[in-house]
Amino acid sequence: MDENDLSCMDEVLKLHDLSREPLGSDTAEQLKDRSLKNYENRCLHHDVFDLVKMIAEYVSMRVLSTKFTRPFHLISILQKND
Repeated sequence: MDENDLSCMDEVLKLHDLSREPLGSDTAEQLKDRSLKNYENRCLHHDVFDLVKMIAEYVSMRVLSTKFTRPFHLISILQKND
């Protein structure tokens, strides 16, 4: 994805903790305006959950299992293709 992709914007707007902004500087409307200009300021998070599958395919392996664990770990078990 490049910085023009706004597919995660709704999730960011819904879950962003405005109280953690420096000096509480942003309102929900300011966050939305800033997010819409992501190509200019690169402020949105982009999910990369498919990355493990893409890497496995690239190195001729397959994903047997993937598990998400707290706080932010993605654990995958891969197997060599025959």
